[in-house]
Amino acid sequence: MSCTHQETISDRNNWHYSGGNAADAAGDILFVLAKHSEQALVWVNHLKTCFDKITKQRGRQPFKFLHFKVDGAQITQQFVQMCKSTKLQIVIICPTLLSFSSVYLYSTFKQVLKPDCVLGMLLDVAENHMAEIHESTFPGYHKWRISSPRDVGDHDQAFVNELLGMAIDILGRVMRQQLLSSEIGNAVSEQKPQPTAHSSSAHHDTFTLFPRKVKVGQNKIIIILVEHLMKDDWIKIKIEMSNETIEITNVKRRNPYTIQFNIPDACLEISMMIGVRVEKNNIDLGCRPLKCESRLRELEQILKSQTSPVEFLCQSVGIASADRDRLDSLLLQSFQKNVPTNFHLLNSVESASGLKSLRESREY
Repeated sequence: MSCTHQETISDRNNWHYSGGNAADAAGDILFVLAKHSEQALVWVNHLKTCFDKITKQRGRQPFKFLHFKVDGAQITQQFVQMCKSTKLQIVIICPTLLSFSSVYLYSTFKQVLKPDCVLGMLLDVAENHMAEIHESTFPGYHKWRISSPRDVGDHDQAFVNELLGMAIDILGRVMRQQLLSSEIGNAVSEQKPQPTAHSSSAHHDTFTLFPRKVKVGQNKIIIILVEHLMKDDWIKIKIEMSNETIEITNVKRRNPYTIQFNIPDACLEISMMIGVRVEKNNIDLGCRPLKCESRLRELEQILKSQTSPVEFLCQSVGIASADRDRLDSLLLQSFQKNVPTNFHLLNSVESASGLKSLRESREY
């Protein structure tokens, strides 16, 4: 590998990465191309210009680019980590790249490429030819997004827009996954509930729940799997409560790693801890604890947080806290409206007889 480098938009003319650790050299977009392919290099420069325009139009920080110019040499472990950290990987497949041995390309790409993040661009290479060689040359090729220009030398705007659309789609998906993983990590670090009796250390790393607490109106749960789902895999989700088990029937696959479902309303009638058990192809992936809060629990927390009960009462009925006379009037009206018939508060004898006659009238 004779020329690998990272550059920012302002550092376009520097074709050599000067060093430093892999963390400092982390890029957003990786371009993989044959070192001596001029057509591939022209396309890379054109795509970089397009990415520049996108970030400038949206007022965002420019993307950082990393280049892997394939020349048949071995790559360092440091560079492998730099490639693995990128969010989008664009592979320019041309006859020059395919002139290298399949064994070398397969072993090299297996180290640096993440199939779910790869966008392949075919230059002077037919798709039927790729169908013949991809299994022995490009690992995970069936997961790539593939695009091919009609004319290699013409930067057709329709094709470029299509290519950029796929690229932005991959970037957006990866960024959302990273953001979600970061939020989950923060949530787990803030609260680490004890595992339920069904949890097992063997299942500790199979999936993660987010969020770890739900309530009425906010009962959506996302399951993030460590291993991605294949098309034919099936998932079963069960809610385990103290006295019953509920199987979730409406499960959505957002992507191969993410599953979404809603906690049933029956779990939110009272505040309690439940277990979410996940099975994949009849294999138990484990159980995770989840806290369910009812509306009464929310009301209890609100009341406990109030330092002035009178002020809270005024806010509840919609009057100013300083207008105590109006509050007294409202409370009196409410009391008179709800007091039983013939009930005399200040006369205990009459009050008792009134209540007795009231009970007798209800009995008959």
